Amino acid sequence: MDQIRIDRLKVFAHHGVYPEESQQGQNFYVSAILDVDTREAGLKDELSESVDYGSVCMFIDKYMKANTYKLLEAVACVASGDVVEVDVRVGRHGIVDACLFAAGVSDKFRVGTPV
Repeated sequence: MDQIRIDRLKVFAHHGVYPEESQQGQNFYVSAILDVDTREAGLKDELSESVDYGSVCMFIDKYMKANTYKLLEAVACVASGDVVEVDVRVGRHGIVDACLFAAGVSDKFRVGTPV
């Protein structure tokens, strides 16, 4: 199986447990590894034989902006869409009590269902 990787797609959205997070919004960074068979696409040089990662990026961006979740786990769970198998990682950077931190979560899904 081949992989198509999306690394740190920056999306400004409104997710978080605390009211200021969901009201003010913040940057999230989404990485995804899509396990797909790209052989036919490579042989035929046809996008229709592969996964259009540009469309995947637009879907993730649109979905994260249109929906609000408290937990990054929920964002990762639903961000997989209908891709056959995808490893989704969603993270954010922030400052809490003057301490810089990075938080993230990773889940692996098969056809929208946790594996």
